[in-house]
Amino acid sequence: MSKNLVSRPELIESTGTLGIQADVYTNSLTKNTRRAYTTDVCEFFGVSDLNQVPLHQVQSVTVASAMEFRDRLLAEGKALSTINRKLTSLSAFYTFLSRHEVGIMEYNPFSAKEGLARMRQNKRYSNTRCLTVDEVQMLVRVTMEGDDLEALRNRIIVLLFATTGMRRAEIVHILLGQIRRSHGKDIIEIQGKGDKERIIVISPTIKVMIDNYIKMRGLTYENKDHYLLASHTSNARHFEEESQEPKPISTQTVYNVIKKVAERAGIHADDVSPHCLRHTWFTEALESGIPIQDVADMGGHSDLSTTRRYDHTKRVIKNNPADMLTNKFLGMAD
Repeated sequence: MSKNLVSRPELIESTGTLGIQADVYTNSLTKNTRRAYTTDVCEFFGVSDLNQVPLHQVQSVTVASAMEFRDRLLAEGKALSTINRKLTSLSAFYTFLSRHEVGIMEYNPFSAKEGLARMRQNKRYSNTRCLTVDEVQMLVRVTMEGDDLEALRNRIIVLLFATTGMRRAEIVHILLGQIRRSHGKDIIEIQGKGDKERIIVISPTIKVMIDNYIKMRGLTYENKDHYLLASHTSNARHFEEESQEPKPISTQTVYNVIKKVAERAGIHADDVSPHCLRHTWFTEALESGIPIQDVADMGGHSDLSTTRRYDHTKRVIKNNPADMLTNKFLGMAD
């Protein structure tokens, strides 16, 4: 047992679990990070609630067992990005436990400094499907078919993905209080991946749609703590009663919306996803001539090489000489 743990017995629950420290940890995370990180930690320990994690099991984790977990995920065929995200979640958890005022661990077994290497991702391209302009227009047209709450909401979802490049988790957590005017533009101030803040500009056309949508729900921008996107049926009058605490639409619901819209538009649903629309935004933004550093900043990429993957993919395909050389070598060249 950690000597720090012995010296701070008031931090230990009588049940032998993390107890109150689990609540302290989750409260130290922002709302955008909390669900993903705690889910990863619970998965590692085989529990459904962080409060249930046994202290003895927490303290028994070593660099070797962390490596075994990483290698097992790899053997299961998990994506390298998924493995790295889970390792990051667990590293953040153990960094918290290693803090002096917590005193449950003396070191972080998931830290790279302790020898746990992350999976190297050498992909220079993105294999996510990029939609054409015509296909995006087809998606939007489908959402124009109705004038009820659900149709208007779905229209806003599709257009926010396609015109701003926001991530799914970022879109579902937009609060009405984050939408305002600045420098003559309508903007949304969001807290994105890694809890990094950034400004999203929305077009006047989409702002009008948003205005109409929140008005149909009986809300105004004074309802700052209400989420922009609501979960409701097409015949719902309001998102919720005044007495209820505002809740965001789920990321799964947004995923399902994109799939259903794609199916109705006649586009193979397996080829379309929220990230597919985000990819399309990156590709079109770069294609329009916006400097890659600006595109990276607007899209929330901290590493420019991530943005280059989108540019690299299109250039390799678009500029490939396969057709020209085929004609040449077959004697079909002009």
